[in-house]
Amino acid sequence: FVRAPSDLDASLIDRSMFKPDADLRLDFVYGYDGLECAAPNVFVTADPNKVVYCAAAVAVVHDAARDEQAHFRGHTRDITCLTLCDAEVTVGGVTYPPKTLCATGQKVPSADAASYVDDEEEGDAE
Repeated sequence: FVRAPSDLDASLIDRSMFKPDADLRLDFVYGYDGLECAAPNVFVTADPNKVVYCAAAVAVVHDAARDEQAHFRGHTRDITCLTLCDAEVTVGGVTYPPKTLCATGQKVPSADAASYVDDEEEGDAE
């Protein structure tokens, strides 16, 4: 048996049916799952102060010198593989130096399989 709280304001019930006018913002990722992600997926970028790694469905570029992070949040499931390109690559007329392009992949069911390539120098990617 469930009872409403004695101080319930019934006028607020309708309001709770709608999405709030607020958003959450990711400022910092703490931690790393070294048990589930046993593959080598922590890399030092072209800038020796920056490392790239994943935590859940977020790819993180951590700048240790400035204690700041950039985040790629395009995945819908946990990232299970990550790599950093060791070669210079030209794409669409833009040349990327070694260790600035990162590729990530996520857990499958096959319908949700996804992989992404991102430039670690570009900052926050959504």
